[in-house]
Amino acid sequence: MRSRLPGSIYLLSVGIFLMVCCELQVLGMTQQLTRDLDISVAKVGYLVSAFAAAMAIGGPILTLLFNKLPPKTFVIRLYGVFVFGEIMGALTHQYWVLMLSRLITGAVAGAFFGVAISMCQQLTDKTRQLDAVALVLSGIMLGTIIGLPMAKIISESFAWPMSFYILALLALIFAILSALKLPNIQPEQPRAMQQEIAALKNAKLWWLYATSFFVISAAYAPFSYIVPMLSDYSSMSQHSITLLLLVYGIAMLVGNQIVAKLATNHAKGVIITGLSLVSAALGVFYLLGHNPYIASAATLAIGFCGVSLNPALVARIMQLPQGQRTFTHTVHSSLITMGIMFGSFIAALGLDLGFSVVSPLLVGLGFAFVAMLIVLCTPPLQVDNVNIDAPSEIDICPNNQCSFGDTGESYTSV
Repeated sequence: MRSRLPGSIYLLSVGIFLMVCCELQVLGMTQQLTRDLDISVAKVGYLVSAFAAAMAIGGPILTLLFNKLPPKTFVIRLYGVFVFGEIMGALTHQYWVLMLSRLITGAVAGAFFGVAISMCQQLTDKTRQLDAVALVLSGIMLGTIIGLPMAKIISESFAWPMSFYILALLALIFAILSALKLPNIQPEQPRAMQQEIAALKNAKLWWLYATSFFVISAAYAPFSYIVPMLSDYSSMSQHSITLLLLVYGIAMLVGNQIVAKLATNHAKGVIITGLSLVSAALGVFYLLGHNPYIASAATLAIGFCGVSLNPALVARIMQLPQGQRTFTHTVHSSLITMGIMFGSFIAALGLDLGFSVVSPLLVGLGFAFVAMLIVLCTPPLQVDNVNIDAPSEIDICPNNQCSFGDTGESYTSV
């Protein structure tokens, strides 16, 4: 019988959900921001780009600065900085202050991703680690589905700062819950900044990082422009597109869970299969997507097999010696964020150069091909002559004991 996942994993998933809602919230209040701050739509877009850039750069920096803290303490402090950043955004009517707010919360989000994945490894036995990772990463999917429309509804019903206040309040509530419920895990062995950076010199680690970068680029290059493609190429109504995107989010959630189950023993095979299916879906959409039914099926296939490969990508990272470190996972999330930005940028460049509205599909197909080549060319993941494409034995907690909360209650890892 499989052990249940600790409740703390659900708390971490909610934290990821809040971070993603924060990332997307300004897109739901574009009209209100342009009117109240007297800025262009492009400047609202820069607020999203700033958040992503802060995730990619600020997240690893925060992790390096606070790598000696116990994970629980680190999470609570990240929540505190996040609340400060959201309230700063709510109180201002100056664009540069709002930009600073986005940089602060973006850096927090990047660090939160890393510590959440690392805690999944420490809180669960090896047979459930990927289930825990999948649950935490499901916060990304839920945030993507709910974050933007939630911000839009709130900003239209009240004023746009209310969205910032609500996220700050939710973060405060879950910071308190984290203080009460997250386990007291021993911090990682203290390492100098030079040691953390030196650990990144492992060539195999960068093969895996590159795989993640191009897998995510392949998924987001077309997704960034999915609405105009469905509208202009597939002749779908806005109502139908909205419903399809909702089902797309559900497909991501389902795919996320299935990948986690399969990737425990077959991470490389899952990635190859997923990339093959995504490539097929992109090609079918490009050739036959003028039919709305085919376009819908292809879109759902991309959601089911694309971003949902995240647990398999994380599984490969986890098997390297560096895969037990928070900093390693923070850098991984940073490169995934860069992959999102890069995929969207190249797709936008193609559109600006005058290519058709469905050209992002070919961009995604190209990235999927590169990702496949990298996976196939990656050297075998061997440590001490043991193949670590399959799960390895790791110490979950010192002496197989983790204590929970202030009560000192403990459990023994299996």
